[in-house]
Amino acid sequence: MMKKDSPALLEFMYRRAVRNLSPQEQEIYTFIIEKEMVLENQAMNKEHYLQLLIEHSPIVEAANFFLLEVESVKYQLDKVEEKINKMIEETSRKVKWIDYSSSLEKETGKLFLFSYE
Repeated sequence: MMKKDSPALLEFMYRRAVRNLSPQEQEIYTFIIEKEMVLENQAMNKEHYLQLLIEHSPIVEAANFFLLEVESVKYQLDKVEEKINKMIEETSRKVKWIDYSSSLEKETGKLFLFSYE
């Protein structure tokens, strides 16, 4: 059985959780995450990334873009992240990956069955 913390499974559960957010939550959350990813790609190292976050805060940019108070955006982001984590935990309890690779006639790769209760 595949581990519940496998990168592929975690990515699946994360994307599923984001898709299940309200349209407003999705819009604000993805705006901030995309801005963070741009800064991450620009950064030369961890310290540079932290400096870029301070100089070009995705939360402040989201507040300006959506015409909201910074505190409101921060609060909403915290709530959305809690919601995403809760959805991932709930999904994790219901999901199973079963490794059927040994049943393949040739060693051509891996075969997994995904089951969601």
